[in-house]
Amino acid sequence: MIIRKCNVNIKGISPYSPSKPIAEKPKEYSHKEWEEMQWRNKAHVDERTGKVFVPFMSFKKALTSSAKLTIRKVSGKGNKTFSSIVQAGIMIDTPLMLDITRDDLIPESFLCSATGDPTGKGSRVMRTFPRIDDWGGMLTFHIFQEDLSKDVFEEYLEEAGMMIGVGRFRPENGGVNGRFQIQKTEWETL
Repeated sequence: MIIRKCNVNIKGISPYSPSKPIAEKPKEYSHKEWEEMQWRNKAHVDERTGKVFVPFMSFKKALTSSAKLTIRKVSGKGNKTFSSIVQAGIMIDTPLMLDITRDDLIPESFLCSATGDPTGKGSRVMRTFPRIDDWGGMLTFHIFQEDLSKDVFEEYLEEAGMMIGVGRFRPENGGVNGRFQIQKTEWETL
C-alpha cells in the first residue's frame, strides 16, 4: 500500500466561530451571567500552550461531506464513488493550531433556541460565541487509497473550504462562517 502525505496550508476567508459544549448552567446564575462567564470556554484550547485550535475532525468531516456532496465515480470501478474512499482512506491526526489565546477571542452574541433545537422552535435566549476573524495554518492529511489522485483530493478539499466549512454557522448548515481556501500543498510518498 502506498501512503501519501499532503501538507496543506489553509487560510480562513470568513470568520471561524467554535461552539464546544460547556458545562450546564448552575441554578444560581442567570442565563446572561453564565454566558458572560463561559463564552470563551466554547473555544478549543490546548491546555499546555494556551493556544486556540480547530479540531482535526472538523476538517475530516468537511472533506467527507464534500465527497458526498459532489459525487464523482472512480475510474474503472463501475459505480463506485469517492465518498467511501475519502471517508475511510484519509486520516488527519493533528489540529489546526492558531496563533491566538483565549484572551484574543472576540465575543459575538445571537438570539438562539434555549434547547439547542436547530429549527429555532421554542423559547429563545442570548448566547455568546467566540469569533476568530484571522485564522489559518498547516494541516497534514495521510492518504491511504491509491485511487484518490492528488487532483481529486485537492478538488474535494477546495470544495470543503468553500461549500462545507468548519465551526459554528458554517455553509453546510446555511451559515457563512468557517470558509477557507488552500494556499499551498506539498506532497510526499512514504
